Amino acid sequence: MSISPSPQINFRPLNSCSDTECEQAVKHPSHKRSYCTEDYVEHALAIDSIEGLHAFAAKVMRDFGYSIFGGGAAILDEAGPTMQFMCSGNVEWISHYRENLITQDPLILYCKDNLVPNVWKASKDIDHLRMVSPNMAGAIDDFGIRSFVTFPAHGPQSLISGFRFAYDEDDKLSEQDIAQSLPILSLLNGYLYEALVRILKLENQKDVSLTTKERDILSWVAGGLNSYNISERLNISENTVLYHMKNIHKKLEVKTRQHAVAKALKLNLIEV
Repeated sequence: MSISPSPQINFRPLNSCSDTECEQAVKHPSHKRSYCTEDYVEHALAIDSIEGLHAFAAKVMRDFGYSIFGGGAAILDEAGPTMQFMCSGNVEWISHYRENLITQDPLILYCKDNLVPNVWKASKDIDHLRMVSPNMAGAIDDFGIRSFVTFPAHGPQSLISGFRFAYDEDDKLSEQDIAQSLPILSLLNGYLYEALVRILKLENQKDVSLTTKERDILSWVAGGLNSYNISERLNISENTVLYHMKNIHKKLEVKTRQHAVAKALKLNLIEV
């Protein structure tokens, strides 16, 4: 997939963890045991600081075999986008990226216009990147970066975010490993977004209420059921389920079902 050059973006680093704090995050007790999906969700909902977000991102990154994590949220306004950014993992790459590449990364623009994950692979996409952003392509060659997996998320009005996992030539990830990681990382993307927004207070707080039927439907969505399965469980038509989901998305100001579940859990509107 082709990507376009990034527009001029004003970057504002978050209260970034130092290298020592990132190393301590990896030693967090949560890193000593395996997680199931419910554990990831529970951990994500409890995040209340940038340091906690680093710890969670570092665990997810290593659990799925990646060596680099980056993410942030941007406010798009007339004065130009301002992006709050954080990253962890390969310290040398992160330092170089922050100092030299962050304003030249065309995948940031991808998050503005898309919702589906993007899997960028050096083996097939590097030639196009050399034309769009030669400095970015050169650094990827120098650091042996083999793939970026980018997950966009959109909030109300002009708030967007993107989280990215990457691996280099020392990692042992196969294409099958990447494919298998996409569903759970897509799910966790909504929780990462909600945690970042919660910490930075980027959204206006307002009361949200769901009807009993909407809560029932969203609870089944959280349980992994699709619209057809939910319609059978609740003895209603699939179109009725889709109608309620449309209203849920509007009330919660979200674009995807995963994000709707994440936000509803954060607001204690449903339980898992």
